[in-house]
Formats: sequence, structure tokens, C-alpha cells
Amino acid sequence: MKGKYWPLCCAPHNGQIPTTIRFEADPFKVSEGCGAALIKVIRDGDTSTAVSVTFATSDLTAKVSDDDYESTSGTLNFGVSVTSQTFAIKVKPGGGIESVEDVRLSLLNATGGAEISTPSATLQIFDGARIDDEGFGDTCDDIKLGGCTLRKRAAFDPLFPMLLLLAGAALIARRMRHHPRNGN
Repeated sequence: MKGKYWPLCCAPHNGQIPTTIRFEADPFKVSEGCGAALIKVIRDGDTSTAVSVTFATSDLTAKVSDDDYESTSGTLNFGVSVTSQTFAIKVKPGGGIESVEDVRLSLLNATGGAEISTPSATLQIFDGARIDDEGFGDTCDDIKLGGCTLRKRAAFDPLFPMLLLLAGAALIARRMRHHPRNGN
């Protein structure tokens, strides 16, 4: 055998580390009360050239025709040294309590020599009426205070300032009870 033989995972690409594009997570999660899901796409490897990738959404259990979300597609452009890009998918509140609904996310047609390492992922849309600990914080900008989670949409409620004041007072009272000077 002449020449060098490389394992498939380690083969050099013209002396360069290949550029790969992938979804940051799978699944992504959002509460329908948030209004939009932010989907982050990551570029790994060589960042010395500009690359791009097309993204698109398609129905799984969530349906555009049922007004669960808005179909979204476009192109993400990664300039030199850019390692991430984000796109938004508008989600819409449903009527009544619903089960978790899924949207397929796809990456297609990479340019500039980039390869797509995860061509698809799922967006899970949780019912906005549900109070759970599904971790919407990064997407929904929830306000977390003293173990309580106040949804961003609550900011439009006229009682929001009072709720915030009460949550802050409860947090202070709890910390005072457990303060060393109080014998606890």
C-alpha cells in the first residue's frame, strides 16, 4: 500500500479543517405565549471563508393551516470568522389547552464548501397556558425571581408591577429568615 490512509473521521481536506453547519439544539423549545422561537445555527471548523446555508420550516404536528406558526425560510450568511447565526419563527397562541406541537427545521444548500452536519431538527411548541419547567428562558426572555417564573407576556398585564413587587418581597423575606444574624 502506497501513500497515507486516513480514517474517514480524520481525513484532511486540502490541508484545511472542513466547515460544518449544524443546529445548536434538537429539539428547540418555545412557549406559544412567547410569540417567536429563536433558532441558532452553528458553524464549526474553518472560518476563513464566507459560507451560507438555506433554512426552512415544515409541518409536523404543528400546522401553518391551523395557525400554529408562520412558515419561515431564508438564507443565513456566515462571513469570515462568523460562527453562529439566528433566525426567528413566529409562533401563535392557540385556543384552549393543547398538546406539544412540533415543527420540522431544515438546513439545505450549503455554499462555500461547507457541509451540513445536522440537516434537520425539531421545534417543540408548548401550550402558553401550561406552567411547567421546560426551560423557555433563552427563547422567551422569562423573568425568573425567587424560584418563580413570570412569563414575558405578563408584562402587559396591568397587575404585573404588583406581582413583581410581591415576588421581590417574598424573596427578601425568605433570605432574611435564613440569614445568619437571625439564628438560622
